[in-house]
Amino acid sequence: MTTRYIMKSPKRVVEEMKDIATRFPYITHLYIVDDVLTFWPEHIVEICDRMDAEGLKFTFESSTRANLVTDELIGRLAKSGLIRLSFGLETIDPVMRVTMQKKVPIDAYPKANRFCSDHGVEAMNSLMIGLPCETRETIMRTLEWVAAQRDIKQANLAIAIPYPGTEFHEMAVAGKHGLELLSQDFSDYLRYGNAVTNVGDLTSQDLIDFQNDGFAMIYSKSWRWRSIWKKYGTIGFSLQMLRILRMWRKKLFRWSPLQPVMRHPKET
Repeated sequence: MTTRYIMKSPKRVVEEMKDIATRFPYITHLYIVDDVLTFWPEHIVEICDRMDAEGLKFTFESSTRANLVTDELIGRLAKSGLIRLSFGLETIDPVMRVTMQKKVPIDAYPKANRFCSDHGVEAMNSLMIGLPCETRETIMRTLEWVAAQRDIKQANLAIAIPYPGTEFHEMAVAGKHGLELLSQDFSDYLRYGNAVTNVGDLTSQDLIDFQNDGFAMIYSKSWRWRSIWKKYGTIGFSLQMLRILRMWRKKLFRWSPLQPVMRHPKET
């Protein structure tokens, strides 16, 4: 309910980095807590200029919007240590994006991911299922679109959680947009393997099933396997392959949420 913000100057940010380097020399990687790191490009570029001038060799990561990066900017940040950047894609459904007030054009995401890849920066794209107005069809459209994008190497699939204090929580409590809140116990408010809402005809268990099989659907594409192995190593890669095999077994032998035209077992 405010437009007020507090931003540290590039000089102050780099002074804090120098302090970390002096007091904690074993720390080599930093997470810059900024939802839109590149909102003012000149600000983060000055930070990088000062890092270079001080000889600071940290790697760092942060988040931003896909329409606020350029090839030149990503290249500049990568020179000073940027190795990972996250984008909030959430969903490709236009109605749901209006409800969420997401104003970034969909075509900006593959382009931003390509800029990152060209400069050796890992791009992570956050997806959410179980948002207001969600249906099986909207989930499938998002998963199919992301799965087909060769420029998008990594995507994270979370179940939307109506955290108190958010507009989403107010919608869930009021039962708007097909939402039904199932728990007020905050220990249940987990984004993975658990859901505290029903949305339309999607139950909380449906959302969990979509999450599990959605990960497998996205990473079943062979052009993503290298990025999985690079990030998670042999064990992580093997676990992801096991998840993919389980998805295909479901599709062959029993119901899967990725087959929305089939009836759910509980409806038979």
